[in-house]
Amino acid sequence: MRRLSQWALLSLVVGVSAQASDINIGIPLVSGDVTTFESGQEKSHKELSRAQLQMLSHWFDRHRSEWHGMTTEASNEPIPLQLKLKDNDGKIASIGVIAQSDGSHYLRFGSSGKWAFKAYGGLVKSSAATRPLSDKEFVALQKILGTT
Repeated sequence: MRRLSQWALLSLVVGVSAQASDINIGIPLVSGDVTTFESGQEKSHKELSRAQLQMLSHWFDRHRSEWHGMTTEASNEPIPLQLKLKDNDGKIASIGVIAQSDGSHYLRFGSSGKWAFKAYGGLVKSSAATRPLSDKEFVALQKILGTT
């Protein structure tokens, strides 16, 4: 009986950990724009098409893992790409691709009027979240946005 209880507890912990966190990007996305930057200066700005918004929604749905709530102020690292997205409820989400000094990138997500990140059933909440972004993911995101 004791062994069974330990296995049940372990299953519960693993199950909760697998679904422990979530980002709150409103779906469906109804509008959005993308701005690219080079050397800190705006390089281009364009509205996203309905097809791009659908692909972007799908991309974020597939990349819901590895997000972490931000507990510190945002850094001043370069932002090569910035998204502003509006959901069906009129909430605005801001997503920046941040370049790190080692050449890697990560995503920084913030949202107006709602929590950007929740963990452990909503016990932990954050107004912003971050996620590492692999080179392959960055290229796929740029293709969706037409910024390559």
